[in-house]
Amino acid sequence: MVRTVKWTVFAISFATAVYSTGSALIIARAGALNGIDQLAAAGAAETIAGLAFCVAGLLALWKLWIGAIFHGLNFLWCSAVAAAYGDVTVWLWCGVAAVLCAVSLLTGWRQRKRQMVSLHSP
Repeated sequence: MVRTVKWTVFAISFATAVYSTGSALIIARAGALNGIDQLAAAGAAETIAGLAFCVAGLLALWKLWIGAIFHGLNFLWCSAVAAAYGDVTVWLWCGVAAVLCAVSLLTGWRQRKRQMVSLHSP
């Protein structure tokens, strides 16, 4: 069960990272080419969020709770970016990061609870 959750969290994180980083680089390039500083900055900030999704997914494969911490930090970063630039798509990424953080935490808690029960059984 835990292995399945780890791979699912990784797959969703990686898919989100690919999409968000790709679209953010397009936005940043358009802002840089047209001399729109705010658009270039928004693209750069969204690129950081996309890379954070990739790192959090990789860390979730190693330790689920560390991936949950990174997804939580990415949620905070995405919220700040979405609020600063008013980008609706980034709010969607906030939701993805929050769900992945919650799933990772819940699975880690259930795994720890099962290990505690097995330690106390005769």
